[in-house]
Amino acid sequence: MEKTLYSELKESERINIAISEDYSNFVKSFKNKYRIEIPPLGKFNGIYIPDYQKQIMSYYENNPVFCDAINGKISIEDTLNELSVVNKGIRKILPRRKDKAHNERIKQLGKLISEPSQLQKNGLLCPDNFLGFTLWGAGASFSIISPLFKIMLNPAQASPEEIENLNKIFNVYLPLYSTGAISVFGGIPMNLKQRFGKLPFEEAKYVDAKIKEVY
Repeated sequence: MEKTLYSELKESERINIAISEDYSNFVKSFKNKYRIEIPPLGKFNGIYIPDYQKQIMSYYENNPVFCDAINGKISIEDTLNELSVVNKGIRKILPRRKDKAHNERIKQLGKLISEPSQLQKNGLLCPDNFLGFTLWGAGASFSIISPLFKIMLNPAQASPEEIENLNKIFNVYLPLYSTGAISVFGGIPMNLKQRFGKLPFEEAKYVDAKIKEVY
């Protein structure tokens, strides 16, 4: 899993807690053994977190989303909220027109917090939604089953009525039924996986709070 600014900041806090706990244990052990007091780490609590975290954040200052946040243009939380409009209500199951600028913004945001890939606009024919997946299923069904009918049919051994019935079965009913099955058993799980994931608003709020502390 690729590191993000959020994960690095959280890791710095875990490291600091570990250092503080190790030092506290050392102080207790030293005092018990030698009966000598060692001064606590005091307000620095191991490492001075604001300076350390500012150093971490400095590596992200070329990121446009981060740059907007530290300059007060738009917070990371508001950026996420702005991008999430494409996934509100009925839009969760509808195809989206491809938008490179929108997708690039999501990619930039994904360097700071968990990437909200469910907000991407990948094109009307992308099977990342229920309708798109159904269209792909319909195309596959009609393109496979209809030619199969022609291969299997032997006109010399079939009456006109049989040919007409088989034609309906292979060119209409089977493709429609298989499309329905694909939509239900493939389209719904795909849609749930791609579009209904939880958005990382808590991560965005955390990074915004750290920006206010440090900058």
